[in-house]
Amino acid sequence: MAPQVAGKYEFVSGENFESYLKATGLSDEHVEIGKQLKPTIEISQNGEEWTLDIQTEVMTKKVTFKLGTEFSETTPSGKTVKSIIRKEGDKLVQTQTFENGFKPTIDLEFSDSGLTMTYTWPAGKTVRNYKRV
Repeated sequence: MAPQVAGKYEFVSGENFESYLKATGLSDEHVEIGKQLKPTIEISQNGEEWTLDIQTEVMTKKVTFKLGTEFSETTPSGKTVKSIIRKEGDKLVQTQTFENGFKPTIDLEFSDSGLTMTYTWPAGKTVRNYKRV
């Protein structure tokens, strides 16, 4: 049986996130701030509409979307990106397109105990682990 996607997740650990932040074009100052943040993510579903509610020590971000439909979102640093989130098996896969051409893919893999987010782009990869609360 597939694990439940909807729920609340707290950041536990990560590796190589600084490389991802730099690849998005963030300033060194924003990279330093970003790599220190420990987000809480809440995922909910209402019919075909999904909501990601992301909270950190310095900001709150809420994104509502339908699977397979492109939407615009604003990154914590103020950059506007185009995103598509689709379901592939038991995971959600997000493809973002930044104005500078940077195009990472973010796999959200769910388990009974948590969420693993794997960010991949041509020059690297980072993993962020969250526990279900």
